[in-house]
Amino acid sequence: MKIFETVDEIVDHYFSHSNPLKSKIYVALGSFFVVFAIIGIWIPGWPTVSW
Repeated sequence: MKIFETVDEIVDHYFSHSNPLKSKIYVALGSFFVVFAIIGIWIPGWPTVSW
């Protein structure tokens, strides 16, 4: 396991812009989960985090 020294090394390692398909998948999954989180505000019993 590589230990990163700077933030720039971390960004270079995990940056997904080099693979457009991977980037689109991350955007789609993120949008999907945000929509479910918004739905969870109004639907009782929908799995959400209780504060």
